[in-house]
Amino acid sequence: MATLQQRIAVRNNEAFNDVVSLAMLYIANEVISEDPSTVGYTQRYQYAKRIMTNVDQYRETVKGFLVLNDTVVDAAIAAGWPPANQTLENQFLNALLDAIRASWNILSGTL
Repeated sequence: MATLQQRIAVRNNEAFNDVVSLAMLYIANEVISEDPSTVGYTQRYQYAKRIMTNVDQYRETVKGFLVLNDTVVDAAIAAGWPPANQTLENQFLNALLDAIRASWNILSGTL
């Protein structure tokens, strides 16, 4: 498990900021494409639209959730930046996307 200092270092890494922004837009696009009968779709969709129009406004909140996620932080530390190799980069990106997906309902106000 990552230390608090490691979590702070990941959170403050500029490359991490850029990747988080792109990952948020990626997931927002997924949400906008969801079936409207998906539970909580209206809130999820509205949050996705807000992300797509001003990702920077929401990035700090999402980063707060991400640095609490051991899988994301451990994968970010293992990959380094730029990533040491493609496998580590893929593990980090998959962990990042999964964590954003998992937090979407909370952040959108669905839960």
